[in-house]
Amino acid sequence: MNVECDVLAGEQGPSCTSLDQIPNLKLIHIRFVGTAKRDSSAFSSEFPADSEFSRPKSKRTRGQPELASCSYQSPRARSLEVRPQVKKNLNAGCPKSLSVTQMINLGKVVRQETTIADVYKCNLENMAWSSVAERVELVIEKKPFAEGGFREVYKAKSPTACYSERLWVVKKYLPKTLESINQLGQTIEDHTKKAVQMQSLAKNIAHSMYAKVKELCQHQFGKCFVYTDSYMAKLEGGEYVTIEEFIDGDFTKYLNNTGLVCGNRSTDECKKAECLAHYSYEKSSGKLMLLDIQGSMYTLFDPEIASATLLIDAEYLFGVGNLTSEAITAFIENHECNRFCGLLQLKPFAELSSRDDEN
Repeated sequence: MNVECDVLAGEQGPSCTSLDQIPNLKLIHIRFVGTAKRDSSAFSSEFPADSEFSRPKSKRTRGQPELASCSYQSPRARSLEVRPQVKKNLNAGCPKSLSVTQMINLGKVVRQETTIADVYKCNLENMAWSSVAERVELVIEKKPFAEGGFREVYKAKSPTACYSERLWVVKKYLPKTLESINQLGQTIEDHTKKAVQMQSLAKNIAHSMYAKVKELCQHQFGKCFVYTDSYMAKLEGGEYVTIEEFIDGDFTKYLNNTGLVCGNRSTDECKKAECLAHYSYEKSSGKLMLLDIQGSMYTLFDPEIASATLLIDAEYLFGVGNLTSEAITAFIENHECNRFCGLLQLKPFAELSSRDDEN
């Protein structure tokens, strides 16, 4: 059965055929009338010929709504409606292309399985580690593609949401590094946390320097360094590693953790790396220095922090690569302020040292 919306002039009627017949647009009375029991003559009979409600329907002006008419449809009729089918993406999960070798290897049983990693993140704003791990599946390559002084690096992919769109690296400790960590009386978990914290600190220092560059000399200084994010992960067998986003490009080491420059000092990148170390020392009031500056062009990773003090509350600061005041002194003795130090208005080390002595 169909019904129509009947707009009334008052609570008891009569019916209106135009907006002009509604006395108060702030309060509109509506009733629903079945069309089978009502014809058009019923509307006209409710109004005398000389009534104000018998005026012909006025022409609707722009902005005025038309009187609505409603139709009713039974639940059974609605259930019989044909709904459009949602097509499934049959190509979801398929790689864009396969090499001939991969095609042939699919004729054998694939032995590679994903590795489950519990990922933990450090929040600098709250100075706290996440207590609830994020479970991530990783497909880690069997052979490392790079090796540093303390860890070896493996490429990895992930089918897990939020991780599947990027290529990752998993960094595992070398056996000699594990021995050094044990000699310092640290657990592998604590040392891995410190590795992530160091990268977070380096990222914060680099961002702080960028803010100063933006304020003083962005046009003259040019591009600034940035550090990638790093997370701690515990693999299924209990091994602690770090995972970071893979950075493509040629690897360059500008500064060693000994405080000595190992890059080409004539390049702007190497000069800016020295400037970054200088800035970190001034920013921390001589308490630490950002060293082991390395990466691909302006994207950096795997820093080391040299602290003026090795121990606080009987705990070794930072990581096994912390060569403390020896590394800081080595950098100061070999550093010559360049134009980037000048643009940032960094103070000479002699002036910084005298200020520290006064404090």
